[in-house]
Amino acid sequence: MDTTFDGFLNKQIIIEQPKIGFRIAVDTLLLASAVPACAQEYTLDIGCGVGGAMLALCHRVPMVKIKGLEIQEEMVVLCQRNILLNKMEQNLSVTLGAVASLPHAWDNMFDHVMMNPPYHAMNTHDVSPCLNKKLANAEPIDMLKQWIESAAKALKSMGVLTLIHRYDRYDEIQALLHCHFNSLKAVPIMTKHKDHAKRIIVRAQKASVNENVVLPPLVMHQENGKYTQAAEDILRYGKALVF
Repeated sequence: MDTTFDGFLNKQIIIEQPKIGFRIAVDTLLLASAVPACAQEYTLDIGCGVGGAMLALCHRVPMVKIKGLEIQEEMVVLCQRNILLNKMEQNLSVTLGAVASLPHAWDNMFDHVMMNPPYHAMNTHDVSPCLNKKLANAEPIDMLKQWIESAAKALKSMGVLTLIHRYDRYDEIQALLHCHFNSLKAVPIMTKHKDHAKRIIVRAQKASVNENVVLPPLVMHQENGKYTQAAEDILRYGKALVF
């Protein structure tokens, strides 16, 4: 596999990734910015790929503990390399495996789960011929349901699931989340102020309070095309997205 080495967060992290196929995008960094993890807490990254979200979160919260789960062996190899390349092996690890069959030892283990699942149904999406991009983008039937179920199983009693997905599927996402979580907070992601939101970041918690709140959107670009300060803080400086 041909790869490139690319810098993120002002080149504070360096990531080796496939030259052709699925590559780290803005969604990866947005997801990492939204996870409310603290030092020494345990986080699971479902479908971690080459480790972009794991590395970005650990850069922001240096003492967080993160396990990645990835089904593609080549991506696991790259993720392991990236962990070592960024000298984060004391905090990060990656496991080859499927979301549908998490290790039993992971039940009720994690304070946080984060995930950037495939967005597009296979029967309505032009599936990429590149395998790693196909697996990252094209969603088989009931995959999102399975991912959410596995996340709920892996989380502690007050654990938090953070996910990024398509805004136009938020009603479906809410219905799936409410089977396991009773507190939802969401932030729509807009390209510019007058645009429709295309992405949404959701936090779901097994909490004592029932709530379902959609907060003001994060706007990514000014009218001149430059990033807004809020987006710049996340994408360049690795700051948290405040819910």
